[in-house]
Amino acid sequence: MPDRFTGEPATTISQVNPDVYKATVKVAFPGGAPCDPSLTYTLRYGDVTRSVTGTCELPADFPSEGSKPVEVTATAAGRTVSSGARTIEIDDKLIVSLGDSVAAGEGNPPWIDRRCHRSAAAGGFRAALELERSDPRTSVTFVDLACSGATIDTGLLGAYGGIDPRGGERRNPLPAQVAEAERLVKDRTPEAVLLSVGANDIGFADVVAACLMPAHCAKSKAASKAADALTELPNKFVKLAGRLKQKLARDGQVYLTEYFNPLRNEKGNYCPILPFWSADESRWAEAEIVTKLNTAVRAAASGNGWTYIGGIAADFLPHGYCASRTEKWVVTLGESLLGQLDEKGAFHPNRAGQDDYRRRISEALAASGG
Repeated sequence: MPDRFTGEPATTISQVNPDVYKATVKVAFPGGAPCDPSLTYTLRYGDVTRSVTGTCELPADFPSEGSKPVEVTATAAGRTVSSGARTIEIDDKLIVSLGDSVAAGEGNPPWIDRRCHRSAAAGGFRAALELERSDPRTSVTFVDLACSGATIDTGLLGAYGGIDPRGGERRNPLPAQVAEAERLVKDRTPEAVLLSVGANDIGFADVVAACLMPAHCAKSKAASKAADALTELPNKFVKLAGRLKQKLARDGQVYLTEYFNPLRNEKGNYCPILPFWSADESRWAEAEIVTKLNTAVRAAASGNGWTYIGGIAADFLPHGYCASRTEKWVVTLGESLLGQLDEKGAFHPNRAGQDDYRRRISEALAASGG
């Protein structure tokens, strides 16, 4: 099947639900004998009959996915030389990406969607592209709705203005990601729903801001709010799971990614970050924010029958904010200000970090047969 996802995510109902699925039937003879392109090949499937000469590849259009019986007859001067029949599979894998800044690829411009800071460097985007290129017998339709700053209630289940709304966009929020995905897929069922969410629900960015202040961030209001929000997060995940199960993931085909750890360097030392963020604050943030957030995310996956994509926090341990330039997987504040002219990209995975997400997501999809 020709590639359907070549770098432009599907954004319309007709793109996600095509009238026809294109395929190419390649002629082969028993025993490995080479195909003779000088013969005329006639392909029959359903009510369709097509004949070609000069090629061993026959184009075909199918109205739906699934098992399709086809028959090919080879003729020369009107005389049948050979014929054969088999059943082929028309398989277009529908992948939907939902979530927050990590899923969107924040910190890695240019944007494929400015309002959400959505990037082609995002791990889910690149995993879908890798899946498309991995098997010529299948194709991929990729729907990317992840938006930087999204939470479960504001972004996934409720409308959200986006991370960078401008002009009239401030009065016209984006539709909830889940509802928009349901609208786009119509009656199709995704093979995988890629999901990253939870960090904004506990105010992760507020904790980062507090750690940049002179006082120890463990004593900040942001730390106290994060602790309270962590106790509420399981119920939010249950609500999200209930909605996903209605249509997008009836069989639990959700892949929930672990959050990265940006707080150590290649020697395993905790990072001092900028003038006021001490190594001790990084130690506290790892134990009380990153680890507890990932514990909640893992529990949500287990409790709701989803696939948990782990190992990411450990992968990042030698590659944090204060690692050397060649080892660093995290966007610094200076890099964000220079690269995207704002601070929003700081403390997010850079391209190398997103490549680790790609690898982990691809491994999970392959393990499930996706």
